Amino acid sequence: VISAYEYAAISNVTANATSAAGFGVLYSANATPTGITLNANTGLISGTPTTVGNTYALLTATANTTSRSNTRNIIYNVNQDVVTWSSPDNGTAYTVSQDTAISNVTLSASSAAGFGVQYTANALPTGITLSGSTISGTPTVTQTVDTLLTATANTTGRTATRYISWS
Repeated sequence: VISAYEYAAISNVTANATSAAGFGVLYSANATPTGITLNANTGLISGTPTTVGNTYALLTATANTTSRSNTRNIIYNVNQDVVTWSSPDNGTAYTVSQDTAISNVTLSASSAAGFGVQYTANALPTGITLSGSTISGTPTVTQTVDTLLTATANTTGRTATRYISWS
């Protein structure tokens, strides 16, 4: 089984077969996931899979001169990237005072595929801003604001959301 995440390059997987008579070996496969290739001469399986799902393939190694071959079943498991929040907790309520700087709120989410994450907020109290992964500032108006935070993986565009509130 070869496991990877969508849009995450793989290059460290190599099929390895030898001929008992010392002949060179050529490799072939009846299927590979979109974006993945098999080098017929080296057996290197590499590329960037773009389609989530499982691909079942028959990998064949054939001795160059004798045409004798050996086959193995192989499964390519391409997983969907998942964005997961770690902070703040969903439903967190912040009580802040007008004209008093807030303690910075640090947003933290991660991509299962290891991609960077960008953050957006649909609404924040007047005077409060989001920059990178930090919400900071000084509220200048007395108000109640419900905020939808979205964390988006840079490469896959997969998202996760959190709701927080301000009063």
